[in-house]
Amino acid sequence: MTLDIRALEEAGKAVEESHKTLQSLLEQRTQIFIGQRENEIVLDEFEFLSDTDVVMKQVGPTLVREELDAAKQNVKQRLDYMANQLKSLDSKIEATQKIVAAAETKLAQMQARIK
Repeated sequence: MTLDIRALEEAGKAVEESHKTLQSLLEQRTQIFIGQRENEIVLDEFEFLSDTDVVMKQVGPTLVREELDAAKQNVKQRLDYMANQLKSLDSKIEATQKIVAAAETKLAQMQARIK
């Protein structure tokens, strides 16, 4: 009986840890998604600019002039990088969801055996 309770507690902790991991991954995904949307807005705003307009970027505490084409390219590269990060996180989230489901199933089976 003591072993069953200890195993049940360990299974409960495993479920809790896997939920924390999943929550952390989802928070990371949300932050990257927000950054992606912000960069898409910047890219859309660049479309309203002409080649003669001045684009400034912040480098530390100062603003530095940047060519419009270079600024567009930088934003596109960031968007590509973020898209790859989202793909990676999505696969990690999917794998973690499977781990959570397996841990919850194991916990439910153990609880049913004890009753």
